[in-house]
Amino acid sequence: MKSNEIKILRDALQRWRDSGLLSENLFQKLSEDQILDEKKSFREKKSFREKLAPWSFFFAIGSFAVAFHELGLFNRIIEYFAQFSLTVRCFLSGISSLILYCVGLNVVHIKCIAKYPFLGKLLTVLGAMFTALCLYCLAKILDWQHEQYSHLLLIAAIVYGIVAYIGQSKMLWLLALIVLGVGFGMDGGYLGYGHYGFSMSVQEKFVFLGIMLIILSIHFKSYKLSQPFVESTLFIGLFYLFMALWILSIWGIPEHNTNDQFLFSFEFAIAAFLSLCIGLKYNVSLPKNFGGIFFSINIITKYFEHFWNSYYKSVCFIVLGFLLLIIIFITDKQLKFLMKAKEYLKKFGKPTDTNG
Repeated sequence: MKSNEIKILRDALQRWRDSGLLSENLFQKLSEDQILDEKKSFREKKSFREKLAPWSFFFAIGSFAVAFHELGLFNRIIEYFAQFSLTVRCFLSGISSLILYCVGLNVVHIKCIAKYPFLGKLLTVLGAMFTALCLYCLAKILDWQHEQYSHLLLIAAIVYGIVAYIGQSKMLWLLALIVLGVGFGMDGGYLGYGHYGFSMSVQEKFVFLGIMLIILSIHFKSYKLSQPFVESTLFIGLFYLFMALWILSIWGIPEHNTNDQFLFSFEFAIAAFLSLCIGLKYNVSLPKNFGGIFFSINIITKYFEHFWNSYYKSVCFIVLGFLLLIIIFITDKQLKFLMKAKEYLKKFGKPTDTNG
């Protein structure tokens, strides 16, 4: 909802309460339970410009990176940096990342950074790059082999997570969860330099990791400092869980040499259906979207595996059409509620501006 729509809604609720159309209990329920917004909050939804700004920011970083590469600046910086010993490189990278974190996360208050938040995000990204460089130099100093780089990634995830929690940076927290997943998979499925394997242990680890992250996101809601990380943690947890179940439903566990894909497909369908039901019941968009998307993916995948060459191709699209109709039927109640809210606003009109 836009800011002016939220103001109209709040004023309308107050007018209905003052005129006796709403009881005090119902007014408190509408205000505190926050059922009028699809995300269960009166949070103002971002405008188009606010949504465009992050994408412009990342495209700007990519454009500058390509330009610096074409100009050869990266090679010059690497050649200059290579003149120092590994210890000096590790120390300089660590100090640089610490300074960039302090400035980018506004620990050291600078007026320019406070005025332009995306400049702070850029410095935070640079700080994360210097952190990775520092840990890489440290691994070289300790003479770690390629097989031990998974431990390096897990250490990097811990460092990013701690800095993100202290600085309340959602971007760094998301990076920490991604690096954690890469290190997790690398530790369980490393088959040699540059090669990964989707073995039983890797997929089971990702299912376990996804469930743990989902539980962690629920736990985060109870603490004020961790509430900004709820959505990103839930998103990554659901992604890891459903991707792992999807891969298991296709290939199963190779070590068992059994046709256990059907069992994993059933578990995949149950997990997606539960996620969809929980999202619809509590009106939470992430479980609802993930459940609906991956439930459809599971059905389509099984159709292509077993029925594509045996039945008419139109059957797939008929089933898909019925699924879409069912989804529309389920969400019809929510749409009716929103339509009733709009009718109430039209009936009582927009409140006049009391400030003149």
